[in-house]
Amino acid sequence: MKKTFLVTMLAVVAFATNVFATEAEAGVLGLKPSANQGVTQSGGNTNTTNTDVQNVQYDTAKYQFPAQQLKAENKTFDATDWHLYQRFDNGQLMYYQWAEDTGNIVEEGRYNSSGQGRKYGVEGLRSLEPFYVNPDSWEREIPECPEVDGYRAVYPDKIVVFESKRTDPFGMRIQLQTPVFSNPALTYSQEMTVILPADIEAGFTKWELFELKQRYEFQAKARAEGKLQHVYEMVFYSQKRDVTNVRLYRENQNEVLFISADQLDKLRQMLQFTSARSFGDIHREIKNYGFIEPYEGRRMLY
Repeated sequence: MKKTFLVTMLAVVAFATNVFATEAEAGVLGLKPSANQGVTQSGGNTNTTNTDVQNVQYDTAKYQFPAQQLKAENKTFDATDWHLYQRFDNGQLMYYQWAEDTGNIVEEGRYNSSGQGRKYGVEGLRSLEPFYVNPDSWEREIPECPEVDGYRAVYPDKIVVFESKRTDPFGMRIQLQTPVFSNPALTYSQEMTVILPADIEAGFTKWELFELKQRYEFQAKARAEGKLQHVYEMVFYSQKRDVTNVRLYRENQNEVLFISADQLDKLRQMLQFTSARSFGDIHREIKNYGFIEPYEGRRMLY
């Protein structure tokens, strides 16, 4: 049985952000026009799994994004490189295809909402479209949580979840949860939540949730310095700063969602970390990536 847990995801505010301009998208991808109206990609990623990507002549009339052509031509490339899933025409990220090629499916939902699954985008993949959303959870800065040293907490518009196709005996999948935003000024978010399935043979008999240690370290320090008077267990403070935004591709172009390039880089790192390891090894090593269990974090706050 498949289970999905959408936990509290709160992210940071960014005052000034850089949204992809249509005329600059080829440059963002590291592409340049060629004589036959294709584009060429050179340099950039030197990963050995991306060897075949160097100096590729892209046919932008036939294909929508680099990875689509690379797959069609049986090229060797690193599927965790999200840049290869940005569309040639507008730079938007084909994130459902990115998930598929990295051994994942995508689900979406809103914090503190209930809903039902429906197919979206790629055939066979589902997103959670809520039929009710708590009005207090709509995307916004959280007025109850004061700003501290340029750090702030906000509610996201949605949570996007990359779920592994691998499951444990109970049907649980690896879940990488990240907030996304309709407001491009709220996209600087360092928050990420990871849920790991059980690995009974390795001694992990149930699924476990992990959050970034930064969530708790920041508040513990702010309280010790007298800058926060109360504990806000469910929020994540992140620094307001300029970020580069990437728009997520939606079939309905009236649905606008953004995520920062920094957050995509973190998601890529976690996809690389989780893709080839056993569930037990991921449990043992995840703290090396800055994640802790919530009960450990709460002990830092009191």
